[in-house]
Amino acid sequence: MMKREPAVNQRAWWRTGTALRALTFVTVIGLAGGSMGSSCFNNLAANTVKDATAKAADILSNGISTISSNSQLWNDTLTSMVGQLTDQAQSTVRNELTNLLNGSIALASTEVRCDIDFIGKRVVQALLRIKAELLLQPPPDVLDPHVCSAVPAAIDFHLWQTSPQSIQSVSFYGFDLDEPSLKLSLIDTAGNRDVTASMVRTSTYQLTINLGSNGVKLTPTSSKLQLVAHDNAASPVGELAVLQPKLPLCQTLLKDVVPTGLPKFIPPWTGVGDREYQGHGPKVTAMFDLNISGTTSATLKGTLYIDAKETQSNFTEAQGQISYPLWNADPGWAIDSFVTPTHSEINYTDTTTGDPGSAADDKFLGGNGPVSNWLCSGDTSGDDAGVKTGCTVETFNLIRIKLVQTQGCVTSQVAKRLLNDKRTSPETVEHLKTLLPGP
Repeated sequence: MMKREPAVNQRAWWRTGTALRALTFVTVIGLAGGSMGSSCFNNLAANTVKDATAKAADILSNGISTISSNSQLWNDTLTSMVGQLTDQAQSTVRNELTNLLNGSIALASTEVRCDIDFIGKRVVQALLRIKAELLLQPPPDVLDPHVCSAVPAAIDFHLWQTSPQSIQSVSFYGFDLDEPSLKLSLIDTAGNRDVTASMVRTSTYQLTINLGSNGVKLTPTSSKLQLVAHDNAASPVGELAVLQPKLPLCQTLLKDVVPTGLPKFIPPWTGVGDREYQGHGPKVTAMFDLNISGTTSATLKGTLYIDAKETQSNFTEAQGQISYPLWNADPGWAIDSFVTPTHSEINYTDTTTGDPGSAADDKFLGGNGPVSNWLCSGDTSGDDAGVKTGCTVETFNLIRIKLVQTQGCVTSQVAKRLLNDKRTSPETVEHLKTLLPGP
């Protein structure tokens, strides 16, 4: 997974790696055949690196398209991509993908319970960043840290108080958890406290919080641990409830949301081709997916992915995705699940040429998904990829979501997980059983 802070250094490091590979190749050729001129060596090395880079970029593009179309294919697709990157000049990208694959597999484990669809979307974001760095382009977006689960699901205060050896630590699992700006607070009615010193960044995918004698000190008025990035307490990265005795079950309700239309998204040029489609399509895939932001799940977001590729050589391509905040739940409530469909998609080949706003624009109905109407521009006059080609969601269908109360209560999901967790006291287990419906 790409880190945001050192992006410039990573690009510089990639350039250095490329130069070293080219130098190694030139040296080998020079030893093998001294009669060849140095300019020939340099050209041969440069072409070899260029070809390897183009192949790697193509593998990344295909993987991005595949996982964007079906998030559940992220594991098989990443595995296949790693197997295709066999050239020595592709070793850096291969290592990046291997790390991404291994980390994502860990987050899909039974105990961690990261949502498969979310993992697929986050893998696509990571692949887009890897591809941008490979092609020496700016990162396509800024990735905030994300917590998708905590183990245990909540802290049983009674157990921590009466048998502290049974619960010495808890862990957050997610993406980009080595973000330097992360801070941890204990939310307490007697006064919130900064407990960042008790937080250990185990890896980019895990944070461990010390609850031992030299760690976080809970009180009978503690309600939760809150993880925040960039001092943005209004949108926490993650939260973990401190389960006080006799908490009631959280209530739920249904909410209908119709977001306003979105601005046009012009995906960046991938570096393939010459930016001009020249009447050869492009073949366009546009997908829009609803998702929930953060462990607090208070923000409804939408992710728009677009790929526009020329149908003939030189296969000019623009590809990318962007996320938009669509709606925020009231304080004390979170988005539990979606009642209506979460995915909209169109696939077409552009057959008209004209600037955006002209009759050449392509309009489509969105069907039963969240999108009601699409508006896209394909081939235009002059440069297209990264300049004019793109799509917008003009209007949305009604989106129905299920909300759940988050303060002063325990959710049914957390209660069910705690029933089978050894880090839950017998007293708390008996109380939780009274809250949940029978078998």
